[in-house]
Amino acid sequence: MKPLLKLALKRTTLFKWRLFHVSRRFGAIRKDADMKGVNLNRILKTYQDSPLFDEAYREVFFEKRDIQMTSKVIQKIKDKEIEIVTTDRFSPLAEPILDEISHFGDLITPSMPEKEILKLVKNRLLKKKMTLFCFTCKDYFGNFIVENIIEQPICPKCKSKYLTIFSKYDEDSHKILKKYAKSQKLSRDEKRELQKLQSVADLILEHGKKAIIF
Repeated sequence: MKPLLKLALKRTTLFKWRLFHVSRRFGAIRKDADMKGVNLNRILKTYQDSPLFDEAYREVFFEKRDIQMTSKVIQKIKDKEIEIVTTDRFSPLAEPILDEISHFGDLITPSMPEKEILKLVKNRLLKKKMTLFCFTCKDYFGNFIVENIIEQPICPKCKSKYLTIFSKYDEDSHKILKKYAKSQKLSRDEKRELQKLQSVADLILEHGKKAIIF
């Protein structure tokens, strides 16, 4: 499974972003190089099957992917230990989550068509006030209404696309990111929350505004 994932991974923005930063550490490109001014496809071709490439893969697999657990789940599906079921409505587990996200209370019911639920949730999300934080320069906090965010969010200070997003009223995330930006020590729980925010940044890097809405 891992070779197949490696083949697919190198085409993703996430891997190219990681390769760019590894290339700077290895000295393959200047340490002050900007991602916009670098031909990442040329780096992919030049350093394929090199220690630089292997390190980028290692970091992505170690930090962002759980290959072992994914393999176990796929095997259980093959062995019919896990059954895949399709349905025309949300599960009892999903309904309270959607209810919490949308704040539409009793409107979220099994009798409501799925398309209507998704429409309500999407409209609610588009009106939410959110904060963007740049993981690259660590010096940018920007407040937005979701519907006003551009398709591929970019840090206005360093032009990086590696940004996370959280509710404008989420004081805990704001505090953690401020500590992170100042290189202050984080508790175990804070580190866990930081990893979640980095995972959100990975999705935004790969999918842009779609990751925020959906």
